[in-house]
Amino acid sequence: MTVAPYEHQPQNFLGLEPALSDPATARSLILPIPYDHTASFGSGARNGPAAIIAASRELEHYDVNRDCVAHLSGIATLPPLEPEAAGPEQMTDKIRAAAAALLDPQRFVIGLGGDHSVSVGLARAHAERWPDISFLHLDAHADLRLEYQGSRYSHACTARWLSELGPVLQLGIRSADQDELRAPKPHPVVTRRSREVLAGRDWAADIRGLLTDNVYLTVDVDVLDPAIMPSTGTPEPGGLGYHLVLDIFEELFGCRRVVGMDIVELSPLQDLRGPDVICAHLVQTAVGLRWPAAGGNG
Repeated sequence: MTVAPYEHQPQNFLGLEPALSDPATARSLILPIPYDHTASFGSGARNGPAAIIAASRELEHYDVNRDCVAHLSGIATLPPLEPEAAGPEQMTDKIRAAAAALLDPQRFVIGLGGDHSVSVGLARAHAERWPDISFLHLDAHADLRLEYQGSRYSHACTARWLSELGPVLQLGIRSADQDELRAPKPHPVVTRRSREVLAGRDWAADIRGLLTDNVYLTVDVDVLDPAIMPSTGTPEPGGLGYHLVLDIFEELFGCRRVVGMDIVELSPLQDLRGPDVICAHLVQTAVGLRWPAAGGNG
Protein backbone atom coordinates (compact mmCIF):
# COMPACT_ATOMS: atom_id res chain seq x y z
CA MET A 1 0.00 0.00 0.00
CA THR A 2 1.08 3.59 -0.53
CA VAL A 3 1.17 6.45 1.94
CA ALA A 4 -1.93 8.62 1.91
CA PRO A 5 -1.24 12.13 0.47
CA TYR A 6 -2.58 14.19 3.36
CA GLU A 7 0.14 16.84 3.74
CA HIS A 8 -1.70 19.68 2.05
CA GLN A 9 -5.27 19.21 3.27
CA PRO A 10 -6.10 22.02 5.72
CA GLN A 11 -8.91 20.88 8.01
CA ASN A 12 -10.19 21.44 11.51
CA PHE A 13 -11.01 18.70 13.99
CA LEU A 14 -14.60 17.37 13.69
CA GLY A 15 -15.29 20.04 11.07
CA LEU A 16 -16.57 22.31 13.83
CA GLU A 17 -18.19 25.65 13.09
CA PRO A 18 -16.19 28.81 13.99
CA ALA A 19 -17.94 29.37 17.31
CA LEU A 20 -16.65 26.04 18.62
CA SER A 21 -13.23 26.06 16.92
CA ASP A 22 -11.98 29.54 17.83
CA PRO A 23 -8.50 29.36 19.46
CA ALA A 24 -9.39 32.34 21.61
CA THR A 25 -12.18 30.49 23.42
CA ALA A 26 -11.72 26.74 22.83
CA ARG A 27 -10.60 24.77 25.88
CA SER A 28 -8.78 22.16 23.80
CA LEU A 29 -6.09 23.07 21.29
CA ILE A 30 -4.86 20.61 18.69
CA LEU A 31 -1.29 21.21 17.56
CA PRO A 32 -0.38 19.23 14.41
CA ILE A 33 3.33 18.42 14.15
CA PRO A 34 3.98 16.75 10.76
CA TYR A 35 7.55 15.65 11.48
CA ASP A 36 9.14 12.21 11.02
CA HIS A 37 12.80 12.99 10.52
CA THR A 38 13.89 10.36 13.10
CA ALA A 39 11.80 7.49 11.71
CA SER A 40 14.02 4.38 11.62
CA PHE A 41 11.88 1.72 9.89
CA GLY A 42 8.75 2.93 8.11
CA SER A 43 8.27 6.61 7.33
CA GLY A 44 5.03 8.49 6.76
CA ALA A 45 4.17 9.71 10.27
CA ARG A 46 4.45 13.26 8.96
CA ASN A 47 1.07 12.57 7.33
CA GLY A 48 -0.51 11.42 10.58
CA PRO A 49 -1.86 14.75 11.87
CA ALA A 50 -3.74 15.56 8.66
CA ALA A 51 -5.09 12.01 8.45
CA ILE A 52 -6.46 12.16 12.00
CA ILE A 53 -8.08 15.54 11.41
CA ALA A 54 -9.56 14.41 8.10
CA ALA A 55 -10.96 11.24 9.68
CA SER A 56 -12.46 13.21 12.57
CA ARG A 57 -14.77 15.02 10.18
CA GLU A 58 -16.60 11.72 9.64
CA LEU A 59 -17.26 11.12 13.36
CA GLU A 60 -20.56 11.70 15.10
CA HIS A 61 -20.24 14.57 17.52
CA TYR A 62 -22.14 12.52 20.10
CA ASP A 63 -19.88 9.97 21.80
CA VAL A 64 -22.15 6.96 22.31
CA ASN A 65 -19.53 5.14 24.40
CA ARG A 66 -19.50 7.87 27.03
CA ASP A 67 -22.90 9.45 26.46
CA CYS A 68 -21.46 12.93 25.97
CA VAL A 69 -20.91 15.62 23.35
CA ALA A 70 -17.25 16.39 23.88
CA HIS A 71 -16.84 19.25 21.42
CA LEU A 72 -19.08 21.67 23.35
CA SER A 73 -16.01 22.76 25.34
CA GLY A 74 -14.51 23.96 22.06
CA ILE A 75 -11.74 22.34 20.01
CA ALA A 76 -9.44 24.59 18.02
CA THR A 77 -7.12 23.16 15.39
CA LEU A 78 -3.97 25.22 15.08
CA PRO A 79 -1.83 25.54 11.93
CA PRO A 80 0.70 22.71 11.52
CA LEU A 81 4.08 23.39 13.08
CA GLU A 82 6.52 23.53 10.21
CA PRO A 83 9.47 21.09 10.44
CA GLU A 84 12.84 22.46 11.46
CA ALA A 85 15.40 21.51 8.82
CA ALA A 86 18.40 21.96 11.12
CA GLY A 87 17.75 18.66 12.93
CA PRO A 88 15.71 16.96 15.67
CA GLU A 89 17.30 18.84 18.57
CA GLN A 90 16.36 22.16 17.00
CA MET A 91 12.89 20.79 16.20
CA THR A 92 12.49 19.79 19.85
CA ASP A 93 13.28 23.37 20.89
CA LYS A 94 10.78 24.71 18.36
CA ILE A 95 8.04 22.40 19.63
CA ARG A 96 8.78 23.31 23.25
CA ALA A 97 8.49 27.02 22.49
CA ALA A 98 5.29 26.59 20.49
CA ALA A 99 3.64 24.50 23.21
CA ALA A 100 4.80 26.76 26.03
CA ALA A 101 3.01 29.70 24.40
CA LEU A 102 -0.27 27.74 24.51
CA LEU A 103 -0.26 26.31 28.01
CA ASP A 104 -2.80 27.46 30.56
CA PRO A 105 -4.60 25.61 33.39
CA GLN A 106 -7.88 26.13 31.51
CA ARG A 107 -6.51 24.78 28.22
CA PHE A 108 -5.75 21.25 27.10
CA VAL A 109 -3.09 20.94 24.40
CA ILE A 110 -3.10 17.80 22.26
CA GLY A 111 -0.09 17.29 20.03
CA LEU A 112 -0.59 15.20 16.90
CA GLY A 113 2.57 13.62 15.50
CA GLY A 114 4.65 12.91 13.67
CA ASP A 115 7.18 10.42 15.04
CA HIS A 116 7.61 10.00 18.77
CA SER A 117 10.49 12.46 18.97
CA VAL A 118 7.93 15.29 18.89
CA SER A 119 6.79 14.34 22.39
CA VAL A 120 10.02 15.54 23.99
CA GLY A 121 9.43 19.23 23.22
CA LEU A 122 5.79 18.95 24.27
CA ALA A 123 6.76 17.26 27.53
CA ARG A 124 9.41 19.85 28.33
CA ALA A 125 6.93 22.68 27.92
CA HIS A 126 4.45 20.95 30.23
CA ALA A 127 7.14 20.15 32.81
CA GLU A 128 8.12 23.82 32.95
CA ARG A 129 4.48 24.71 33.66
CA TRP A 130 3.81 21.81 36.07
CA PRO A 131 7.11 20.87 37.78
CA ASP A 132 5.52 17.96 39.70
CA ILE A 133 4.56 16.23 36.46
CA SER A 134 4.68 12.50 35.72
CA PHE A 135 4.13 10.60 32.48
CA LEU A 136 1.92 7.76 31.29
CA HIS A 137 3.55 6.27 28.21
CA LEU A 138 1.50 3.89 26.05
CA ASP A 139 3.73 2.21 23.49
CA ALA A 140 4.95 -1.06 22.02
CA HIS A 141 8.55 0.08 22.51
CA ALA A 142 10.35 1.14 25.68
CA ASP A 143 12.06 4.11 23.95
CA LEU A 144 14.58 4.34 26.80
CA ARG A 145 17.80 4.46 24.76
CA LEU A 146 20.35 7.17 25.43
CA GLU A 147 20.92 7.41 21.69
CA TYR A 148 19.89 5.56 18.56
CA GLN A 149 21.41 5.64 15.09
CA GLY A 150 23.72 8.40 16.22
CA SER A 151 21.05 10.72 17.66
CA ARG A 152 19.97 11.36 21.24
CA TYR A 153 16.75 12.82 19.81
CA SER A 154 15.62 9.68 18.00
CA HIS A 155 12.09 8.44 18.53
CA ALA A 156 13.76 5.50 20.32
CA CYS A 157 14.97 7.86 23.07
CA THR A 158 11.73 9.62 23.96
CA ALA A 159 10.94 7.90 27.26
CA ARG A 160 14.55 8.36 28.41
CA TRP A 161 14.08 12.10 27.96
CA LEU A 162 10.75 11.93 29.83
CA SER A 163 12.52 10.29 32.76
CA GLU A 164 14.64 13.43 33.12
CA LEU A 165 11.45 15.39 33.77
CA GLY A 166 9.51 13.11 36.11
CA PRO A 167 8.41 9.54 36.91
CA VAL A 168 7.28 7.42 33.96
CA LEU A 169 4.78 4.57 33.85
CA GLN A 170 4.92 2.53 30.63
CA LEU A 171 2.05 0.25 29.59
CA GLY A 172 1.90 -2.13 26.63
CA ILE A 173 5.65 -2.57 26.08
CA ARG A 174 6.70 -5.56 23.99
CA SER A 175 9.97 -4.49 22.40
CA ALA A 176 13.08 -3.31 24.23
CA ASP A 177 16.82 -3.78 24.57
CA GLN A 178 18.09 -5.22 27.86
CA ASP A 179 20.53 -2.39 28.40
CA GLU A 180 17.92 0.36 27.99
CA LEU A 181 15.70 -1.29 30.61
CA ARG A 182 18.53 -1.86 33.09
CA ALA A 183 20.29 1.48 32.77
CA PRO A 184 19.73 3.93 35.66
CA LYS A 185 17.23 6.72 35.02
CA PRO A 186 17.00 10.22 36.56
CA HIS A 187 13.44 9.49 37.78
CA PRO A 188 11.75 6.12 38.33
CA VAL A 189 10.52 4.27 35.24
CA VAL A 190 8.06 1.40 35.72
CA THR A 191 7.59 -0.78 32.64
CA ARG A 192 4.54 -3.05 32.32
CA ARG A 193 4.76 -5.41 29.40
CA SER A 194 1.87 -5.96 27.05
CA ARG A 195 1.37 -9.54 28.25
CA GLU A 196 1.07 -8.33 31.83
CA VAL A 197 -1.56 -5.76 30.91
CA LEU A 198 -3.50 -8.18 28.71
CA ALA A 199 -3.37 -10.86 31.42
CA GLY A 200 -5.16 -8.53 33.83
CA ARG A 201 -2.33 -7.06 35.87
CA ASP A 202 -3.76 -4.23 37.94
CA TRP A 203 -2.58 -1.39 35.75
CA ALA A 204 -5.22 0.82 37.39
CA ALA A 205 -3.37 0.43 40.70
CA ASP A 206 -0.17 1.43 38.92
CA ILE A 207 -1.82 4.59 37.64
CA ARG A 208 -3.13 5.46 41.10
CA GLY A 209 0.03 4.49 42.93
CA LEU A 210 2.88 5.58 40.67
CA LEU A 211 1.73 8.79 38.97
CA THR A 212 1.66 12.28 40.47
CA ASP A 213 -1.42 14.50 40.48
CA ASN A 214 -0.47 16.17 37.19
CA VAL A 215 0.14 13.74 34.32
CA TYR A 216 1.20 14.08 30.71
CA LEU A 217 -0.12 11.28 28.47
CA THR A 218 1.84 10.17 25.42
CA VAL A 219 0.30 7.58 23.08
CA ASP A 220 2.31 5.87 20.40
CA VAL A 221 -0.38 4.22 18.29
CA ASP A 222 1.70 1.06 17.95
CA VAL A 223 0.63 0.24 21.50
CA LEU A 224 -2.46 -1.09 19.74
CA ASP A 225 -2.33 -4.50 18.14
CA PRO A 226 -1.30 -4.31 14.46
CA ALA A 227 -4.46 -6.23 13.57
CA ILE A 228 -6.32 -2.96 14.18
CA MET A 229 -3.39 -0.53 13.86
CA PRO A 230 -1.24 -1.54 10.87
CA SER A 231 -0.67 2.11 9.92
CA THR A 232 2.47 2.71 11.94
CA GLY A 233 6.17 2.69 11.21
CA THR A 234 7.28 0.01 13.69
CA PRO A 235 4.41 -2.45 14.32
CA GLU A 236 4.81 -5.17 16.96
CA PRO A 237 2.57 -8.22 17.49
CA GLY A 238 0.67 -8.74 20.72
CA GLY A 239 -0.66 -5.23 21.29
CA LEU A 240 -3.56 -3.84 23.28
CA GLY A 241 -7.14 -3.66 22.07
CA TYR A 242 -9.05 -0.46 21.46
CA HIS A 243 -11.44 -0.86 24.40
CA LEU A 244 -8.57 -1.61 26.78
CA VAL A 245 -6.91 1.64 25.76
CA LEU A 246 -10.23 3.42 26.38
CA ASP A 247 -10.35 1.83 29.83
CA ILE A 248 -6.84 3.12 30.55
CA PHE A 249 -7.90 6.60 29.41
CA GLU A 250 -10.97 6.55 31.67
CA GLU A 251 -8.98 5.42 34.69
CA LEU A 252 -6.27 8.02 34.16
CA PHE A 253 -8.57 10.97 33.52
CA GLY A 254 -10.82 9.87 36.36
CA CYS A 255 -8.15 9.91 39.07
CA ARG A 256 -5.49 12.31 37.82
CA ARG A 257 -5.33 15.72 36.18
CA VAL A 258 -4.12 15.15 32.63
CA VAL A 259 -2.48 18.45 31.77
CA GLY A 260 -1.58 17.56 28.17
CA MET A 261 -1.15 14.70 25.75
CA ASP A 262 0.00 13.60 22.34
CA ILE A 263 -0.85 10.89 19.83
CA VAL A 264 2.02 9.95 17.57
CA GLU A 265 3.37 7.49 14.97
CA LEU A 266 0.29 7.12 12.78
CA SER A 267 1.59 6.52 9.25
CA PRO A 268 -1.62 6.56 7.20
CA LEU A 269 -2.06 4.11 4.35
CA GLN A 270 -3.99 4.75 1.16
CA ASP A 271 -7.48 3.20 1.19
CA LEU A 272 -7.14 2.03 4.81
CA ARG A 273 -8.98 4.60 6.90
CA GLY A 274 -9.83 2.51 9.99
CA PRO A 275 -6.60 3.34 11.87
CA ASP A 276 -7.06 7.06 11.15
CA VAL A 277 -10.58 6.87 12.60
CA ILE A 278 -9.31 5.06 15.71
CA CYS A 279 -6.88 7.91 16.40
CA ALA A 280 -9.59 10.53 15.85
CA HIS A 281 -11.83 8.71 18.32
CA LEU A 282 -9.03 8.67 20.90
CA VAL A 283 -8.66 12.45 20.58
CA GLN A 284 -12.43 12.94 20.89
CA THR A 285 -12.54 10.65 23.93
CA ALA A 286 -9.69 12.51 25.62
CA VAL A 287 -11.42 15.87 25.15
CA GLY A 288 -14.64 14.53 26.63
CA LEU A 289 -12.79 13.07 29.61
CA ARG A 290 -10.76 16.24 30.19
CA TRP A 291 -13.81 18.53 30.15
CA PRO A 292 -16.73 16.33 31.28
CA ALA A 293 -18.88 19.15 32.61
CA ALA A 294 -18.82 20.97 29.28
CA GLY A 295 -19.98 17.94 27.30
CA GLY A 296 -23.06 17.09 29.29
CA ASN A 297 -24.87 14.09 27.95
CA GLY A 298 -26.89 13.20 24.92
